[in-house]
Amino acid sequence: MKTFPNIKYTIITNGSLLEEKHFKFLKNYKIGLALSHDGIFQKKLRGSDYFEDKNIVNIIKKFNEIENTTINTVLNNYNCNFIERIFIF
Repeated sequence: MKTFPNIKYTIITNGSLLEEKHFKFLKNYKIGLALSHDGIFQKKLRGSDYFEDKNIVNIIKKFNEIENTTINTVLNNYNCNFIERIFIF
């Protein structure tokens, strides 16, 4: 990070492997966090929806502690006609 002081770093994850130590690291180094989720199409596209797992949801709630947090969704041939519905879940 000292080598590139003007670059902002972001990690993209589904959140399932994050632990408290990771949030502390991200906050300490001001690293952004992007949650990868396909909204109402998550289960159809990925086979499971980790928002249905209470343990993972509790971890994901910690995303609010990170300064630069986003939700990242991949548009594809299946869901591009339903973009409005993707974000209503």
